[in-house]
Amino acid sequence: MKRMNKIFLFLLLASGAHSSWAMKGKASFFKQTLPKWTGNTLFVTGALWPAATIGTFELLRRTNYDLKECERLSNVSPSTQSWAHKRLRLNGVNNPEEYSIKCVPSYVSSYASDPYKKVILVSPDITHTSLSKLTDIYETERENRSEEDESTLQAELPIHNGAFDHEYGHIRNKDHVTGALAGIAIPILSLCAIKKWNPFKGASSFGYQLFKGPFGFGLGAVNVAAYCKVLRYSEFRADDSVHNDIETLQGGCSLFQNRLKEEKEGKEVFFKTGEILGYSSLTTKALWEFQNIYSTHPPTEKRLARVNRRLEKLQQENAAYQKDSH
Repeated sequence: MKRMNKIFLFLLLASGAHSSWAMKGKASFFKQTLPKWTGNTLFVTGALWPAATIGTFELLRRTNYDLKECERLSNVSPSTQSWAHKRLRLNGVNNPEEYSIKCVPSYVSSYASDPYKKVILVSPDITHTSLSKLTDIYETERENRSEEDESTLQAELPIHNGAFDHEYGHIRNKDHVTGALAGIAIPILSLCAIKKWNPFKGASSFGYQLFKGPFGFGLGAVNVAAYCKVLRYSEFRADDSVHNDIETLQGGCSLFQNRLKEEKEGKEVFFKTGEILGYSSLTTKALWEFQNIYSTHPPTEKRLARVNRRLEKLQQENAAYQKDSH
């Protein structure tokens, strides 16, 4: 993760430095390092750099856990592995044994998946009761469970069910392919657009240098924002992959409600920090909203509303079915 951040920061700084350099009337470094081709040949060659770098960034981002790191992660308990395989079968996987189920470090409070190696990383700490204990109860015969265990299981295991189905949804939807293709296509398309419709005229103007392809800092910011939009769409698709039963959807709603509480606390701390630093409320609010543009996940309120609509529709269908059966 640290390596990925360093690479991305370097690319961002290099882009900004090049924009500043070009504004001083210096010759473009990119053009100087290429053969003196003209026309479409130079344009296509110039488009390859941002396509390759953002594509590489996508591959690094989606393979945060390389093979050795995955091997170092602890294996889940036998009961948790049995539960995970049952969830995979429920989602239509014929050979769930092909998937490796690992336990993320305790400080990572979310699930994750690595589509390249069919690894699903489960978090033991997103509920009050640990996942291993919940799955131990789950594997116990119903008549042998205590009332307290049964109540805990009904309240907390659906949250893990929803999170697990979401991560498997990323693999089933091949979101790693979508992300990689987006990382290649977006900079090429944006470069084509800015070549044809750049509203800023004159090589000395600030706007022209800011959006000049392929190194313009402004163009890079637009590319990253568009790329994050694709990732947010992938998250919505993964949410839609959660198994369509009332308990699992209720678990998904509970997970998002808990996350909303955490985000509310984080927002209060953010605004309090801005007040201490002497920022105006308008500036602090603008900074808070700005970060949403480059968020890789949709707003939690929208995700909660989306899952809640599915839950309400399913409850209405069940109610109508029961009414007709009587």
